[in-house]
Amino acid sequence: MKPTKHYFIHVYEDKDLLVHLYSIHNELKSLKEAKKKMMDQAHKDIVNAKYYFYNIVEQTMKSVEVYPSQEVTG
Repeated sequence: MKPTKHYFIHVYEDKDLLVHLYSIHNELKSLKEAKKKMMDQAHKDIVNAKYYFYNIVEQTMKSVEVYPSQEVTG
């Protein structure tokens, strides 16, 4: 099975990324889509006089085991 990638945007209050405020994970499937969502959110925050730091995280998910096993024992 091919690993699937998902992208999450974490929003922090400080540039050292220590004070986590919230995360955005709306089924973001591509880095391009995640960057667009991040820029849209940053624009909304700046308009509201909120200056945050954003971090895009890529998560690769791979299925390792399926239960019950589909193997046939002889």
